[in-house]
Amino acid sequence: MGTHTNYYWLILSLLRVKDELSLIKNPKHQSLIELLQNKEIISTEDGLEVIPSNKDIAQELNIPATKCNKLLRELRDKLITSFWNNPSEIKEVIHEVFILRYYDEIKYWNKSVKFSDKSFFIRVKLPVTPKIGEIMEFELADQDEFYRGTVHEITHSIKGHTQLIHLFLDVTKNEYYRWMDLKKEYESQERMIKEYV
Repeated sequence: MGTHTNYYWLILSLLRVKDELSLIKNPKHQSLIELLQNKEIISTEDGLEVIPSNKDIAQELNIPATKCNKLLRELRDKLITSFWNNPSEIKEVIHEVFILRYYDEIKYWNKSVKFSDKSFFIRVKLPVTPKIGEIMEFELADQDEFYRGTVHEITHSIKGHTQLIHLFLDVTKNEYYRWMDLKKEYESQERMIKEYV
C-alpha cells in the first residue's frame, strides 16, 4: 500500500523555505525552482493560506500534472537531503499558549457555551519557554478562571523558518494531578502489555 502525497502541504512547505531552494543544483528541477521562488503565500483574513495548486504549476511549466507531481516530490526529497550539509535555520520562535480545561472536563460543559468562552489563546514571543508544571498568567485575559494555568503539555512544530511552541495550560489541575494521570496511564499500559505477553 503506497502513501498519498498532499500536494497542498508539499507546495506550501516548499514556498515557506523557497530561499533554500537555491541549494538544489539539479538542472532537471531549475524551471520548477525558479517558478516557486517567484510565488507568494497569500494569507486571508480567516487564516487560510492560498497557494498555486500542483495543476496550476504544471500548467505554467507546460508539463503533465503527473510529471509535475514527480518533480515536486523529488525537489522536496533533495531539499531535505541537502539539509544534512546545510541545516535549515530557524529564524523566529513563536509561543502559542492555550489555557483550557482538558477533555474530561470539557465534555461536561453546557454545549450552548462557545469554546472561546471556555478558553484563552494568545500568540507571543517569550524570551524563555516555560517548563511543564510552571504556572503562567496573562493580564490581557479576563480575570476569570482562564487567565492563568499550569503548563501540562508542550509541543513543537516547524513551519518554514518558524518554530511554533504550543503550550497547553490546565486551569484546574496542578502538576501533582498531571503526574497522577500519567501514572494511571502508565499502569494501564503495563497491564495491557502483561495481558498480551
